[in-house]
Amino acid sequence: MIDVIGDLYQYLSAQTDITDILDVYAGAPAIFAEQVPADHEITQPVVVLDYPTVSQRLQTSSNINRDIQITIRLYAQVYFTRAGASFHDTLLLQQASECIAKALVTARIPVSGGILRGANIQGPIISPTEDTSLAGRLITVRWQVEES
Repeated sequence: MIDVIGDLYQYLSAQTDITDILDVYAGAPAIFAEQVPADHEITQPVVVLDYPTVSQRLQTSSNINRDIQITIRLYAQVYFTRAGASFHDTLLLQQASECIAKALVTARIPVSGGILRGANIQGPIISPTEDTSLAGRLITVRWQVEES
């Protein structure tokens, strides 16, 4: 069974250049599946791994391939740098999202239940938030996995 969320969590939490930028929750990097726990106040960047939105099964005579797409959302506190709501600092959030996107482009990520044959990474792009004290970024990850 392919566990994209678990595999991404293992990979991202082992990258010190990423975890050094992230917030901490319960003694671990603030990387969550689907949502941030209600008791966590977001200050430094946090990562939210969404469950796959696309999971196509492509079968040939010799193997089964999966086309899996997920989104990675990042959020951080907005720090206002000047008078007025239009001047805010999201540099740390942007650095964290760029670091994750770069790590995923160049990664050889072990995939449970298969072999990662290809990856397409899009973003980061700005992700709207309902909370005006937070800023967000979005990265889309599409994996081509050959099941083992």
